[in-house]
Amino acid sequence: MASSDVKPKSISCAKKWSEEIENLYRFQQAGYRDESEYKQVKQVSMSKAHIQIPNLDGLSEEQIKRYLIDFGGTPKSLVDNQEFLKQFIPVLSADVHILRNLSFHAPAQPELSCDFTCFAGSEDITKDMEAWKIVTSGTFDLHILPGNHFYLMEPANENFIKNYITKCLELSLLANR
Repeated sequence: MASSDVKPKSISCAKKWSEEIENLYRFQQAGYRDESEYKQVKQVSMSKAHIQIPNLDGLSEEQIKRYLIDFGGTPKSLVDNQEFLKQFIPVLSADVHILRNLSFHAPAQPELSCDFTCFAGSEDITKDMEAWKIVTSGTFDLHILPGNHFYLMEPANENFIKNYITKCLELSLLANR
């Protein structure tokens, strides 16, 4: 399978995530401040240790652009695109607000029984990913791949994950025969 065969799904996932963040932004703009009222928002981070998240309130557009460039993962061509920034900065600000204010309360017992496979970059703080163990009674596998928060941008890491998923699907098909 060529890597181009997978990209539409990757774009689809990114679009869905972007739509969720945009929905939350609209929710907050409508005056709601209690995230518990927004039932579709799901916390995916188990701690605040993962990234030092800046407060974007009061930053100029130039300061936000500098942050995006320094953080990495956002192509400079997008950072320099005024039309993109006009739409992206409010979404980014809502995302940052969620991340800065999130909290996680460990369940008394696992709420899920499915298996979890997590992937992280070697420069990420792995305790965030390891914390997923407490929400499932299923098996938990963590794969650390070379790189930072944007490790998936590396073709070798993308190929590793595609091959891993393919192998899992093949094993699942064999088990269900």
